[in-house]
Amino acid sequence: MVKQNPALQPSPPIVGNKREHKHFNILSFLNGSIAKSWEEVEKHFHKQVDHGKLFKENFGGCIGLDENSKYFADELFDVLSKRKKIEPEKGITLQQLKEFWEELRKDDLDTKLQIFFDLCDKNDDNKISKEEVKTVLNWTASANNLTKIEKHIESYASLIVKELDPDGNGFIEIEHLELLVKELWKSEEAKLLQRQDASASNFVSETIEIIKDNRNKIWVLTLWLAINLGLFVWKFMEYKEKETFELMGYCIGIAKGSAETLKFNMGLILFLVCRGALTKL
Repeated sequence: MVKQNPALQPSPPIVGNKREHKHFNILSFLNGSIAKSWEEVEKHFHKQVDHGKLFKENFGGCIGLDENSKYFADELFDVLSKRKKIEPEKGITLQQLKEFWEELRKDDLDTKLQIFFDLCDKNDDNKISKEEVKTVLNWTASANNLTKIEKHIESYASLIVKELDPDGNGFIEIEHLELLVKELWKSEEAKLLQRQDASASNFVSETIEIIKDNRNKIWVLTLWLAINLGLFVWKFMEYKEKETFELMGYCIGIAKGSAETLKFNMGLILFLVCRGALTKL
């Protein structure tokens, strides 16, 4: 469960024609700020249920949002209720809560974008005005204790509307918002793929370095394993041709092969304690 709700992070200031994408994560609130599993949500539901229903005031805590995000949680509850054609004042059942939770967890950009747009579009006119943008920024600032944003909400709202309103209509349409978010989404996916490729490359490089640093040890260990394997196979095949093999089966071959490798290793240990011989070598 995340302590800080990254809900509806505003677009950062724009310098010239360049937008800083680094911290722009407009849909992150639909990923990280809710409970990690349905079992966790269900557990909270049974603690907060009232006559078999969960009401708006308990919805935020049920899906994992903290107290600072209560107003945002209430708005999210209304939006999800409207999408499912449910009257929010009557509360929701466990099955309906599961449908809400699956909607939030759905790995689908169009669904997340539509939820975000519905949160912003308070008057259901399919347009986001500057005042509605300011409302969204206020949610974010209060939920995350971002006092600096609270002081500049007016300018931030103007910048966002100006950037996402290329026609100069004074409002944002979902088509313009969709193009921007999908562009940023693809950018984040590309960065993720680059990090994965870099991780694989680093793993190969580190493996090669380890082999180079320990090549003598690896050569000795490989030789030792090869000798043991060769002795085992040689003795196993020798006894496979004898009559005792027909009587005792694979047991005699495995026993004799293991004994041969044991004799080799015992002789190797004795050889290693012969200081005089090792000194001469």
